[in-house]
Amino acid sequence: MKYCSKCGKQLEDYVKFCNNCGAPVQTQNTPPVQNNYSSGGGEKDGNGKKTIILLAVALAVVVVVCAVVLIVFVMKNNSEDTVELTTANDVTTTQAPDLSADNARYNSLLQRYNKAKLKAAKKGVKVKKQKNAAKEALDQYKSAIDNNDTTLLSQYADDAEKYVSKLESAANKQKKPKTGTASASSQKVRSQYNVPESEKTNYKVAPNSSVGEYYFDDILDDDVDRYAATTLAINEYYARHGCQFQTPALQKYFEHQKWYTNLGKSTAAVALTGVEAHNAKRLQEDRQWYKKNMAGASGQASDFSYEDYMDIGRRVG
Repeated sequence: MKYCSKCGKQLEDYVKFCNNCGAPVQTQNTPPVQNNYSSGGGEKDGNGKKTIILLAVALAVVVVVCAVVLIVFVMKNNSEDTVELTTANDVTTTQAPDLSADNARYNSLLQRYNKAKLKAAKKGVKVKKQKNAAKEALDQYKSAIDNNDTTLLSQYADDAEKYVSKLESAANKQKKPKTGTASASSQKVRSQYNVPESEKTNYKVAPNSSVGEYYFDDILDDDVDRYAATTLAINEYYARHGCQFQTPALQKYFEHQKWYTNLGKSTAAVALTGVEAHNAKRLQEDRQWYKKNMAGASGQASDFSYEDYMDIGRRVG
């Protein structure tokens, strides 16, 4: 016996079409119910596969979308970090300390340091200790400026100021003379004529007491001699204080006197005593009067030679 695969009707073996539904009759003898059950199971299997495929596709789409979102998120964060870093750098540059005032102060201190060092060298004053301390303080100050070390700038600036000031004070001091030697103001200048003691005289023509006008009128007869005598007497007051003279004839004359000591002083740096100043003034007035009565007199000490002065010395002193 066989059955209709469509409606399950039992059919005769020779029937090729179902008498009930008209469907073609299968040649197998499998019960229709079992055939229907087998066919239904195949449809379910196909639908399951489709579902699985759809789920896989959906999952793949989700994965792709998540990956795209993640990439966009990471790129956005990196971009924001770059902007923030650039901004931070800009802020740092903008807020850098202004060190122009410290640079100016350092340069000023350095100039003072160099001047004080040079001054001490010229005077022969020893300032090695103060110079080294000032140099070290200046180097520290410069290093703090170069490194933008604002925490130490103020301290190093004050230290540099202190030690440069100490160097300046030391450089301004006078060099002390060595023990057992005369001071600079009393050191004898070596004679340029090298006069032997045996050749020296001891002439003095300038009066030690107050005198009136025309003092040499009572001693010398000729106006030329009186003019030479007043010139010699006025300069003798300065020679007694150790002055050195620009006129060779005068200098040579005084270096031939035993009482003279050349201390290298200038006449402008010497203050005469009361009697000396009084007599020098009166002798100067006499000298002007004598000069008026002399032909060719220039009014200078060079009007006379060393021999002229020696002759006056012999006659008056």
